[in-house]
Amino acid sequence: MNKERDNSIDFIRAVCALGIVLFHFYGLTKTPLPKLFYEHANGSVGNTLVNIFFMISGCVLYQRHRQIPDLKTFYKKRFISIYPMFYMVFLAVYLYVSVSKRNFLYGGHPAKLLLTVLGLDGYLLYRIPNYYQVGEWFLGAIILLYALYPLILKVFRRSEVLMLAISAALYATVFIPGAYIISPSTNLFSCLISFVLGMTICSHRELWVQKTAIPLICAAVSAVIIFVRIPFIPKNISVHILAFAMFFVLYFPGSLIMKNRKASKVFMEISRLSYPCFLIHHILLQKALQLYMPQSTPAALAFWLMLTIVILAASKVVYLLDQVILKKLTPVILKPQKTE
Repeated sequence: MNKERDNSIDFIRAVCALGIVLFHFYGLTKTPLPKLFYEHANGSVGNTLVNIFFMISGCVLYQRHRQIPDLKTFYKKRFISIYPMFYMVFLAVYLYVSVSKRNFLYGGHPAKLLLTVLGLDGYLLYRIPNYYQVGEWFLGAIILLYALYPLILKVFRRSEVLMLAISAALYATVFIPGAYIISPSTNLFSCLISFVLGMTICSHRELWVQKTAIPLICAAVSAVIIFVRIPFIPKNISVHILAFAMFFVLYFPGSLIMKNRKASKVFMEISRLSYPCFLIHHILLQKALQLYMPQSTPAALAFWLMLTIVILAASKVVYLLDQVILKKLTPVILKPQKTE
């Protein structure tokens, strides 16, 4: 992969974004829906989709940054891509919640807002009750991986096998009883292995992109994991295997679908809106289902479709507002330093 955009990745990102919305809708609704919306035979659909997102993140970041000439500029660009939109959405929700509760310190000591400033409030919520409102735990994990990326890249460029071995060794500690309080699926080492696998996928694209047998093999592996419980493999490992296989299952048809101009336009737009959608969808789903809880499966699916359209429309508004902010902010943050 060169630095040109890979439309198949956008297709995968769009499908996974829609899948996460459906997953959270299923978790919040009391209406009977197909169980496969929420879990498969060996784990959670949500965890599977999130692991695919980590692979996409590793893949795209390595595609665009195989070298980091200037560390400060790299971190500034990551800040611009994440924080302004996050702050904007959080501030709006924070004010709404504070007014509703008539308490601007509803999350406890104001020092806990530092976790929100860092974008780690959702990730650390399992240990520290705080002001978390938007972004899910995934945001904190991706911020930490972005922060570690220069180090990961340094090892990866020296030896991909070594980086994979280190990631696998760290991931193995997740299964040591009592080693961590955080759940295995959200443990940073669990996220890291998917992230590094994404970098590896990108690094060896020329070896697999023309192999028609790969999506067929991956489809077979996916079918087994989705429908057959494998008792001798921990569910967390099964989810990672499924995420890896599903990446290729989605990539190859995605490359064909994205050749269609109309389809490409739709999936590219959903992909572009995936981050604001990720920030706002959960709270919008909660509020909508408080107002109306569908009582039948057809009604639930119709309501999910309607809410998805509303969420995407709201995401578009957030995206456009963010573009206005970035137009002013980016030149200031990335202003070239004066040299003697």
